[in-house]
Amino acid sequence: MCISLSSEASKSNCFYSLEVSVFFIIKGSNSFSFSKDILIPLTSVNSKLWDVAVVDVNSDSKPDIIVTNADSDNVGVLLNTGTGTFAAQTTYETGFNPSSVAAVDVNSDSKPDIIVANQVDNTVGVLLAC
Repeated sequence: MCISLSSEASKSNCFYSLEVSVFFIIKGSNSFSFSKDILIPLTSVNSKLWDVAVVDVNSDSKPDIIVTNADSDNVGVLLNTGTGTFAAQTTYETGFNPSSVAAVDVNSDSKPDIIVANQVDNTVGVLLAC
């Protein structure tokens, strides 16, 4: 998935991996290279990161990051500051061992809601945006 992390990087694309490193793609005339990765501490202490979603959760036109914190039984939302960094995560409780996350507007209010698959209790949770 490619995103832009700041208005300064609006002509750059960005790539993230499941390790949640962020790279800027620097485009040249007939080639491209990657900048040094930006490591973002995402998971809670003693937790495991299982999945990542990228979506603008607060309607500021900047892609934010949602992560599953499996051993902490929550999801974390990191808001994009627009400067290539993210605010500390705000966590929301889920079922046991959230292993997958997606974001989509499920109730037609034009706000992305968070859908979480919880592995241990075999449930799906929906966190509606307020």
